[in-house]
Amino acid sequence: MPPTNITITLHWQSQHGTRAANIVCEDSPPQTLIPILRAGCGLPSADPQGATIPYLLRVGNPSGPHLQNERPLSQQGISDGSHLWIGALRASPSSPRHCGVVLGEGGALLLPPMGVALTRRWLLDALALFHPDAYAHEMRLFDAGRSDYRFVSKQPHCRISMIAGVWQIHTERDDVATLHNNVPLIPQQPRPLSDGDTLQLGDAGPQVGVMLL
Repeated sequence: MPPTNITITLHWQSQHGTRAANIVCEDSPPQTLIPILRAGCGLPSADPQGATIPYLLRVGNPSGPHLQNERPLSQQGISDGSHLWIGALRASPSSPRHCGVVLGEGGALLLPPMGVALTRRWLLDALALFHPDAYAHEMRLFDAGRSDYRFVSKQPHCRISMIAGVWQIHTERDDVATLHNNVPLIPQQPRPLSDGDTLQLGDAGPQVGVMLL
């Protein structure tokens, strides 16, 4: 059954000041609507350095509660006549500056400021660094075709990097799965990371944690 429509008043900040428009949109998740609404408002998709700008939908005003990306509007209390604000996700002065990947077996690697592409080799090298015995065992499983790491791509599977001052996970791939807190990533749609998040690389691949400092 196709999504129903909701009439909202959308507010945003342009170079000419605050703007508003009544918009009829599908009762879809924000992650589906935001690219359409952003383009319709003439908001930039990238900063001057070419980094993707992540956007959020907030209720009422720029400091209102933000909507969850994966749930349709109606499931989050949005109905005809609701006022929503679309704006870029920006880092606050207290935002974490460092991000680490925590292995399931223990141990964490702090990422460089430019972030990192997660690949099979990167994860196995991290495992070898912290747990040589576990690495040797995993290699035996891999040779036998039973290692979870076989679901991780040898090419960049996904990337963790700081975008507009906020640590994000994003992917360009639609041929491999990346799950963030058990929810698959959508290509070209960065997702903010929080301390304690879990990532799974591949439908049945290994899980790692996220640590923000």
